[in-house]
Amino acid sequence: MARLASSIVRRKKNLFVTGGGGVGKTHLLHHCASRFRDDHEGRREGLHVVAPTGVAAAVAGGVTLHAYLRQPAGCFDETLSEEEDAERLYSSMDEQTQRRLALTSLVLLDEVSMVSSRMYTLLCYCIDKAHEEAQSDVPWRIVAFGDFHQLPPVKRGDMDEDNFDTRGVYAFKSAHWMKQFSNEQLELKYVWRQEDRVFIKMLSDLRVGDVSDDLAAFLEQRYNVYTSRVTAGRLTDLDVTHIFPHRVKVALHNKQCLTTMELLHGTTRSVYHATDYPIGVSMTNKNVTKQLDQALMAPAVLELCVGARVASCAKLTKGVKPAKVTEIPNGTIGFVAGFSKSSTGGSSSTSPAAPVVRFETVEGPVTLCVTACDMNLQAVARDGPYASRFQIPLVLAWAVTVHRCQGLTMDAAVMDLAACFVCGMVYVALSRVRTMDGVHILSFNRDRVRADPHVVSFYEDQVDVQYSFLDCVFVEHPMRARV
Repeated sequence: MARLASSIVRRKKNLFVTGGGGVGKTHLLHHCASRFRDDHEGRREGLHVVAPTGVAAAVAGGVTLHAYLRQPAGCFDETLSEEEDAERLYSSMDEQTQRRLALTSLVLLDEVSMVSSRMYTLLCYCIDKAHEEAQSDVPWRIVAFGDFHQLPPVKRGDMDEDNFDTRGVYAFKSAHWMKQFSNEQLELKYVWRQEDRVFIKMLSDLRVGDVSDDLAAFLEQRYNVYTSRVTAGRLTDLDVTHIFPHRVKVALHNKQCLTTMELLHGTTRSVYHATDYPIGVSMTNKNVTKQLDQALMAPAVLELCVGARVASCAKLTKGVKPAKVTEIPNGTIGFVAGFSKSSTGGSSSTSPAAPVVRFETVEGPVTLCVTACDMNLQAVARDGPYASRFQIPLVLAWAVTVHRCQGLTMDAAVMDLAACFVCGMVYVALSRVRTMDGVHILSFNRDRVRADPHVVSFYEDQVDVQYSFLDCVFVEHPMRARV
């Protein structure tokens, strides 16, 4: 990955990087960002990491497209053509934003499948226009990462994960796409998330809308396993993360599980209220909280009790150097084992005691007292954050939407697949899980599995340029001649 990132950054060309779930697209993006900084003496001037949603931006380590372009949600006028709309919005931008766009040299765009054609046109038009006006002799380029067989764009850029745009207005429909990438792509094919070849083959077929008889039989078998375990009392809703297509079910499931856990342990919940504040910008408290709610997993109000199933919303560490330091990655699942009276979960002595969480990591269980910390939104116009939330970096994790789990990896999940309502949703849910034993099916409807014909047609015309990067894969052995 490091060699591949180095080659991509130094290649000085636009590139579309694709591949199914678990092939390391976002991981490669992180390497590309690191390589750019290494090549520029640690600076990131000219580099912008962007993504269509707040959650995707947080995972990628960047900002949303709306933030980068300084545009509010719902900024488009769809009575105009894409080019006309882009020209209108660029003309309304302040001088500082236009200058920042002119200084852009590399854009790393993650989760491009969720970027609409209109948004992609706006992004490229604005950067092109800014360069044309300020420094026409200085080029810029884009590396886009994503899989169009996964989730499509949400409607009108409003970031509503229950409101997808099913009209096929993908980024590759933009005239700028062909200008930048032609029909070339780099497809990553090695799956890191799963190891079982049978499971990988099933997911590969599912990605393109093919529900094989083996996959159907497997899902029926995992449904029977799930129901039998629940009936026998060996598995409850409290034990495994549930994946639902709709946010309403997620919120209801988490609320019910929290109440059940309170009753089981005979305890009451602790409530943590976030402190949201702007940094160096003029914004109302309402707008700050709204942007933080869209971009961060950590909620404004967090309710926890003993036994609560949680996920980390930031990278946590246990220990202090030079002693051994254990890192707990963002998204790691754990359980609240208790509360520390010696630590508070807020900024004052009246804040409730901080939760002590037992995380399940790849190195084994790690118990950590999780205290509140600052979680920032990075500014676009300058280095550093422009808004921050001081909160316990945890979120209830009995349930999550398909939209929120795209890009994540899970050891196990219970999936409500019959309610899936857009192309790619069933594939995204199933491909989150590492092993076949980790798949639990709550419901499944074979008719809900389909691939978008626009996407199928797009990939049929693509040409893979992996030959340009063979030196990143095959390394000459020092004791053996290259063959």
